[in-house]
Amino acid sequence: MTKQQVSVVGLAARCEHPGLMGQPHCHHEVEINFAEGGIANLFGARHVQIADGQIAVFWAALPHRLVRVDERVRLTWLTVSLARVLRWELPSLLTVHLLEGHPVLGSPMDHMQNAAAMRRWLADINSGSDALSRAV
Repeated sequence: MTKQQVSVVGLAARCEHPGLMGQPHCHHEVEINFAEGGIANLFGARHVQIADGQIAVFWAALPHRLVRVDERVRLTWLTVSLARVLRWELPSLLTVHLLEGHPVLGSPMDHMQNAAAMRRWLADINSGSDALSRAV
């Protein structure tokens, strides 16, 4: 097995119609995905389904890749530095879960709230405003 190179993405956000990933990638940030349509990721050797309307949060230092994408799926993803996420003072169990490499999945029942939050973060991060980016 070859050693996986870890990159730095920084604070970033995008909404796209993703394709399958041939190779896993990893980066230092925490990644937040919101799928409108179902997708599946491999996190290391773990296969994880992300349902329509569900948010997935994971520490992206663990190699990961998209292995299934529903037709016409729209994926919004955000990357936030681990240091910034740790300053959010999340519940300790959630933080430990992330740092141990386990993806945290939200409820697809919260689809409307998840969609609104992701659109707001996407707009804030891509606004070019330092104040809005710092607020994330």
